Amino acid sequence: PFVDGQARAHKSASSKMVEVPEEITIRSEGRLMRAIVYWKLTAENRVSVGYDHFTLCKESGQWKILNLVFYGTD
Repeated sequence: PFVDGQARAHKSASSKMVEVPEEITIRSEGRLMRAIVYWKLTAENRVSVGYDHFTLCKESGQWKILNLVFYGTD
């Protein structure tokens, strides 16, 4: 649902948005994976930066997002 929501947000935006991961840190904890992504989002003249903190769990051979905390650092 998160990935679909992001795709819809980018498609429906009044100006083109480009989000790029600047740095990714991944930590494996058994069946869990934690990923911290420092990102930069550009939309016309506006540039935002921030972090995504993902907790993922492997179920039936696929990684699923269990939790996501995100915030901007401007």
